[in-house]
Amino acid sequence: MPDPDPLDPDPVARLTPGERDCLRLVLDHKPSKEIAIRLGIGPDAVDKRIKQAMRKLGVSTRVAAARLLADADADAAGEAPDRYQRLVYQSAALAGEPEPRAWIDPQPATEGAATGFREERMAFDVPEADPALPAVGIDEDAIDGRRILRVLAAIIGIAILAALVAGGLLSAILAGQQALEAALT
Repeated sequence: MPDPDPLDPDPVARLTPGERDCLRLVLDHKPSKEIAIRLGIGPDAVDKRIKQAMRKLGVSTRVAAARLLADADADAAGEAPDRYQRLVYQSAALAGEPEPRAWIDPQPATEGAATGFREERMAFDVPEADPALPAVGIDEDAIDGRRILRVLAAIIGIAILAALVAGGLLSAILAGQQALEAALT
């Protein structure tokens, strides 16, 4: 990967708006296909923009280019750059929005008793299982039963194969013996 122009003090300034948009989505852990959908361009165009940005910045990975842009954006906004990897959270459609926790006021202290806060337990709803989806439970007895049937089927198959081979060999031996007797007589 070629280094950026040593005379250019700010290679990030050479990035096009399209390259910047792609790198910001790379920093959010989006794959090229999802970036393409969000920006309304093809995945090949996304990869081309990212490679051009990597070449301009003199880095060898997408994430490194995205982090350089994020640092430059933070500097431009007068903020400290975020040096930690961002966490990827589960979709709200899957996890649901968390409910706020309720706290109970501290109980009056009596001699010898501990004081402090106690978290109130709250119920949560579990969505009903979709009948179209397969069940996730594992039935150990069914697995053992299927395993036994597979082993028995394999044993029977081997026995039949052995009988056919033995019968073929026996008939070949008998045919050879008859041919030998016919040749001798």
